[in-house]
Amino acid sequence: SDLTTPDGVADARLAMRLCEQLGIPILTTAVGGAFNEDEDEDAFLRNIHPLAEDAEAIALTIALEIHGTLTGSGALARTLVEKIDHPAVAITYDTANCDYYAGVKAEDDLPATLPHVVHCHLKDTLGGKRNWNFPALGQGCVDFAKLLTILRNAQYAGRFSVEIEFDGRAARPPLE
Repeated sequence: SDLTTPDGVADARLAMRLCEQLGIPILTTAVGGAFNEDEDEDAFLRNIHPLAEDAEAIALTIALEIHGTLTGSGALARTLVEKIDHPAVAITYDTANCDYYAGVKAEDDLPATLPHVVHCHLKDTLGGKRNWNFPALGQGCVDFAKLLTILRNAQYAGRFSVEIEFDGRAARPPLE
C-alpha cells in the first residue's frame, strides 16, 4: 500500500481486516508502495497514526519494509519508526533492499534497526545501488551467517521469510 495516498490507506485497511480474519499478526508494507519512491513524509505521518491505532486495537503490527526513499536503509527506517513512536509500528528488515536503495551492506546496516525489527526478509543481491539483481540465497554478496549472528546476539525472536526476485526484470505497473 502507498501509505501517502488515500487509496493506499484504504488498501491498507483492507489488508488489516484480512490479517485480522486470518490471524496474521504482522502486516508488511512500504511507505510509498511498490511504485512511488517520491514519498511524502508529511502525508505518511498524517496517515500512519490512525492506521496504527486501528492496528493496535486488533493486535496487529504494521511493519515498514526497508524499501524506497524514507525507509531505504535500517538507519532511515529506525528514524522514521522512532518519529512515529507507536507500539503498533515496527520494521520488516530486507537484507538486500538496503543495498539496492541506499548502497549499504546489511551487516553494517542491520544493527541500526534493532530492536524495532519484527520480521526479516532474507533476500540476496549481487550488490550495488539500483542494481536489480536478486539471486537465490547464497548466490550473492549478503553475508547471512553474519546477519544471523547479529540477530541471535540481539535476541531477535521475530519471523523470517525468504524473498526471491531473481534477475533484472522488475515488476512494473501496466502501461496505460
